[in-house]
Amino acid sequence: MQDDLAALKKGQPPTGFKIEKESEREIKPVPQVVSPKITPPPPPISHVELGKLEKSKPMVEAQDDRRVQRSAMPVPPQFGLSEPSIGVPSTGGIFGSFKSRPALRKVILYGIVGLVGFIITAYLIPYFAFSPSESVSPTPSATPTRTSTATPVSIESLFSTVDTVSISLGQDFTTRFIDSVKTDPLMSSREPGIYRIVSVDGAKRYDFTEFFGGVSVAIPDELKPLIDEGNLWLTLTYKSDNTISFGFIAKLTNPNTTDAAEIAMQNWENSVVQILTDLFQLDPGMAASLGFLSNTYNGTAIKYKNFSDPSSTIDYTVIQAKNGESYLVMVNSREHIYKIIDVLK
Repeated sequence: MQDDLAALKKGQPPTGFKIEKESEREIKPVPQVVSPKITPPPPPISHVELGKLEKSKPMVEAQDDRRVQRSAMPVPPQFGLSEPSIGVPSTGGIFGSFKSRPALRKVILYGIVGLVGFIITAYLIPYFAFSPSESVSPTPSATPTRTSTATPVSIESLFSTVDTVSISLGQDFTTRFIDSVKTDPLMSSREPGIYRIVSVDGAKRYDFTEFFGGVSVAIPDELKPLIDEGNLWLTLTYKSDNTISFGFIAKLTNPNTTDAAEIAMQNWENSVVQILTDLFQLDPGMAASLGFLSNTYNGTAIKYKNFSDPSSTIDYTVIQAKNGESYLVMVNSREHIYKIIDVLK
């Protein structure tokens, strides 16, 4: 109060009146901000307020007008509900027509299926129809090949001279055999020949065990099962000095037993000289080496032992012939075994 009186005396308005005027100015703009007529409400409030207004009737009328105008068009009514669906038929072209017409899709799909069926009928069926006949054609040519390999060529077809020699077993069989070989070799040429050893009447062919038992030659037990008993031949040839060389050829039971036969013969080397002395007409005191030596001729390994010279020897080999069979060859000269290898290889 004292301040107001002092102010009146000085000709100034009281302080309380001034404060009242300022408060009135500050209060008056507040209703204007809140008032929806002067300041637009915030976006969330306007969205809510617009949602409350019933403005849909004019829009429905506009849409109805469009529907009335478009009712004359051939497009189904369901495409006129929204703007995106209305624009698809008018701007889509061929693809738009394909999507909007199920009947057109069926026609196109049936056409594709028909085209694929035509290709299969025109090209694939003739291919499968003719291909079996082409694959069957090689079969007849394979049959003779299998038959020829299953039946090897006989060793007798490899020699130019094939005959028989007749002798009877019994007393002095070795001496009679040697005399028969020297006096009647039955050779028509200087090429080596092979002979089946038969009885005097020709009714029986001697097998491996019978013959060597008759000439008192004991065959090792490990060698016997490797020999084909029924395939034994005597072999004869002229040497360079016009004397007769002889020996034996025995077929093995299996070509795969070649290695086993070689081992059996090596084990027999220590006693074979004494066993073959009489049959091969050898003099053990004239041996040129203590044991058997090794040699190779025409790719074939040979074991030999010389007695005075190469024309009086024990030469043997186990050889796989060109007819696919394997044989044990044992002769009494180097020339002879070379000729046999030339024929069999």
